[in-house]
Amino acid sequence: LISESYRKKDWTQFEWDVIRERNLENRFIPVRLDDTKILGLPNTFIYIRYDGKDISKIVEVAVKKLLDFESSRGIKRETEYEKILDAIRNDSKGALAQAYQLVIDKRERTPLNNVEMPVCENRCYKVVEEEWFNLSVAKRLSVKAVLPTGLSLSDAIANLKHCAIMFFNAHKPDAITVYGYFEGTDVDSYFTAGQVTFAPFGKWEKAQDGVAYNIPVSAFEFEVHYEVDPNVKLIADLGKTSVE
Repeated sequence: LISESYRKKDWTQFEWDVIRERNLENRFIPVRLDDTKILGLPNTFIYIRYDGKDISKIVEVAVKKLLDFESSRGIKRETEYEKILDAIRNDSKGALAQAYQLVIDKRERTPLNNVEMPVCENRCYKVVEEEWFNLSVAKRLSVKAVLPTGLSLSDAIANLKHCAIMFFNAHKPDAITVYGYFEGTDVDSYFTAGQVTFAPFGKWEKAQDGVAYNIPVSAFEFEVHYEVDPNVKLIADLGKTSVE
């Protein structure tokens, strides 16, 4: 980062000597913060000027230089698909091994405390289905609830959160998710009113970790999803409401 301060400090002088020695390998990217002249950096040398706001150009050049460096040395990065596939394989094996060990150990978690009921001034949901998904010693509960059409988005999510905590306090699952459907829509299809999950760190898949590491209810969080079916007429003040 070329600046007046860079020229004045002792340690940067040492750094600059190292940079000049390695310059033949084209391994550094000069970024100018001002017009200070640095001995050994010709005015004709290509640099990036930072305006104090946008760093996207610096990031872009840095990434391209890194990729060129790796390519010149035969280093191959995994594609996004390869990363995902590898993660699934490794995580699946780890999850199965963990599930097996929890059964062998007859693991029991510390009982979870009740959670304070969230505010829901316009409570109007109707539960139509409950289903348990238990793997190893971890207990997961899925609930489907029907909501009247015409609710605002904030009211719909408030109802689903209320439903989730009501069932959580009653059954103490390691994770619970509530799917919301507006009246007249198919409850066997994709949710139409929203989805609320209450689990360790807001992740349904962390239920087993919750048991393995005895994660307390204080680490449970909400994760909210909503994607209204275009065929459903919903009057929602999207511009005036907010969802936590």
